[in-house]
Amino acid sequence: MRKCLDEGIDTVVMEVSSEAFALWRTEGLYFDMLIGTTIASDHLDSHKTIENYREVKKKILSMSKPGGVVLLNSDDEWLKSWSSDLPGYVMTYGSHQADFMISDVELTLEGSSFTFLNHRVRTSLLSKGNV
Repeated sequence: MRKCLDEGIDTVVMEVSSEAFALWRTEGLYFDMLIGTTIASDHLDSHKTIENYREVKKKILSMSKPGGVVLLNSDDEWLKSWSSDLPGYVMTYGSHQADFMISDVELTLEGSSFTFLNHRVRTSLLSKGNV
């Protein structure tokens, strides 16, 4: 981060894994925007239980600066249930009851396509999880 600042870079996009957070690698960082994508059974070798994993993910999504934005996948029941518990301005995206709707999802062996904000998006990534 120091090198970015020294180079005049003032915007960084980063993935914060639950393992990195649990190991204090993001201590002292607060974000202008956070995006919650899914709650799955990842990293249970580290967190031991799904409850511990969910708790860490919720703490990550609580790391917004004052006035920050938290964008949650409304198709994930856990993330949707946290929307009133998180600091910042919380908004949702997804295919059901969301501020930003995803529609017309097409999944093929060649990739995925969908409509988001009135734009057709095509990607070679497979599966609805990547949409």
